[in-house]
Amino acid sequence: MTSALVVSGLRSGVGKTTVTLGLIRAFSAAGLKVAALKVGPDFLDPSHYRAAGAAVSRNVDPILQGNAGMRKAFAVSAGSDITLIEGVMGLFDGPIPGKTTASTADVAARLGVPVLLVCDARSCAQSIAAEIIGARRLLGRTPLLGVILNFVGSKRHADLLTRGVHQLAKTPVLGCLFRDSLTPIPSRHLGLVSGMEMKTTPYEEYGRALSAAVQIDRLANAARSLKKKIGPSAPRASGKTNGGRLAVRVGIARDEAFTFYYPESLEYFQNTCEEVTFFSPLTDPAPPPADLYYFGGGFPEIYARRLSANRPFREALRQNLQAGAKAYAECGGLMYLSKAIIATDGREYPMTDHLPGSCIMHKTRQALGYWRAKIRSKSLFLDKAETLVGHEYHWSSYVPAGLKTIYQAEKIGARGELKDGGWISQNTFASYLHLSPLGNPGFFRRLVEWAER
Repeated sequence: MTSALVVSGLRSGVGKTTVTLGLIRAFSAAGLKVAALKVGPDFLDPSHYRAAGAAVSRNVDPILQGNAGMRKAFAVSAGSDITLIEGVMGLFDGPIPGKTTASTADVAARLGVPVLLVCDARSCAQSIAAEIIGARRLLGRTPLLGVILNFVGSKRHADLLTRGVHQLAKTPVLGCLFRDSLTPIPSRHLGLVSGMEMKTTPYEEYGRALSAAVQIDRLANAARSLKKKIGPSAPRASGKTNGGRLAVRVGIARDEAFTFYYPESLEYFQNTCEEVTFFSPLTDPAPPPADLYYFGGGFPEIYARRLSANRPFREALRQNLQAGAKAYAECGGLMYLSKAIIATDGREYPMTDHLPGSCIMHKTRQALGYWRAKIRSKSLFLDKAETLVGHEYHWSSYVPAGLKTIYQAEKIGARGELKDGGWISQNTFASYLHLSPLGNPGFFRRLVEWAER
């Protein structure tokens, strides 16, 4: 049985990502094959897991993927020596008020994986034991493996903390990381700068720090002994699909501007379609021939000047779409297929101009959360009353010129919060929703069947 552990904290900003990346490097240096998973819909942290050396990097999310889909995603890590699962927000924070549903603690319980708690030790000493006791009590039957104390001020501070945790919380301290000792990863409005964009990385520094602070062998052995065996209901991972591939050519935009793709989405197209080609709207002179173009999310607003400057690509793409090629666009893809991106300073950057209307960047966040969207009427490959479950996080708004929305969405965890969204123009479906085929299998199946027609 392989080792697995959940790296979590009681709030954001305690250093979960730093510890996870350091453990990836430390375990890899010890000769172990590491899988790293992220609880929730985050695209950015998994990009760093891959860059740091994780052999498997993906998300586990019971809302976005469904419970069975989440277990399939987890099962992909079965061939690794150790699986690290980084939590989201605080350990018990979920989208539904008053419940821990879809929280890190909930995912740990569903997957039967023990928790490693990262604690922010600033401005306290042995009182930190109270947080740990509370966490252990709320975890219930899920084992608390131990704690790593972060932002420790000095050796004396470390001694005070460790004694308090041992004596009051009866919990092992597995390591201490000192304040201001590690280089932070830069961030921007959507979170961390992606691993693909970083020229220099602090992963080796994090690995050395975790190797020095934590007994890596002891941690792996403790995780192995506490991990509950997943029962027979856990699906086995498989890269194969039922039946042959469809005669569909899929072109997927993938470069620094378009990085937000769930691995299961890329795998779905690779497993069901005859040909999948990746291309760069930033640098390629023209898109490859394709029956279906898939534009995921990312940072088109950051690269708006370069995207706009590649006029030959934009014109060639628009010609292909006008000639009958089809397109599916999520969030950043919607922005790129629109007429223009209007920056916060008022500058307008022409885009593909395939979708009427422009996208306006704002100085404040426009959406964050899970949404359940119900299709109003049958169109393209979408069925009337079909329900899509996805996630949104964006600082832009789309102002369509004459297009009607095709669904009404309700925010999960905020009963009564409704909005309209989703737009169809000619042979293109675009929306702000990020979708996973694990949670929306019918949508993706009909998408490729429509592309084949």
